[in-house]
Amino acid sequence: MSLRNCSRVCKHWVSPSQHRLFADINLNTRTAKRFLRLLQSNSRPAIASHVRTLHLHALISIDWFLTSVPILAPYFQHIASLELTIHETSIHHGVRSPRDISVFPNSFRNITALEIWLTCETLHEVVAFISSFRFLESLVIAATGWNSEEVPMTTTDEEDLTDIGFSAHLRRFQDRWVKAGLIRWLTQRRPLPLLSTLSLDLHDVESGESIRPYLERQGTSLRHLTLISKTSR
Repeated sequence: MSLRNCSRVCKHWVSPSQHRLFADINLNTRTAKRFLRLLQSNSRPAIASHVRTLHLHALISIDWFLTSVPILAPYFQHIASLELTIHETSIHHGVRSPRDISVFPNSFRNITALEIWLTCETLHEVVAFISSFRFLESLVIAATGWNSEEVPMTTTDEEDLTDIGFSAHLRRFQDRWVKAGLIRWLTQRRPLPLLSTLSLDLHDVESGESIRPYLERQGTSLRHLTLISKTSR
């Protein structure tokens, strides 16, 4: 018998079934609109209290999320894990400045686990966005990039980056597509988050060469290390 059918057996089974049915939910623009209407109805607002992991996917246009996330977020005070996909086309056609996407860390301040797919204009925007989640203990970068990667950073850019840092609570970090620029930035952090678990997927020679200074700085805090090389040389 499925959990959905269990919830229909009797009213005493509704809450235990919902606890598992809604523990992990995926919302895109279409389903998020429907779910928000459900939460705003008088009969169903409590189901959001069961959500522990929330997946938000802005795959086409991010405009709706930018205006609606502050309305959605108060219903999800119990979530610990957020998976956020902001597709490249969303950045180009929907987001007008880094301040626009700041609605996500501003609305989900207390999450401790983040998985992210994100493309921005600059490395500064990428690290500033991730650094806005101040209580992260676990970070997975599924894919990230910045359009000005080939343009050398100016002195001003480097000075701006020195004032940004990942959560001091970060202990588990996985990057499934390592970019050398991001690793070099991480290596320069003061203080550097001391990880216990690190997993890196290396897709080119430059990213492989960039990790040695970073690993040397990690020292004895590191207990679990996974390096996957997918380079062609």
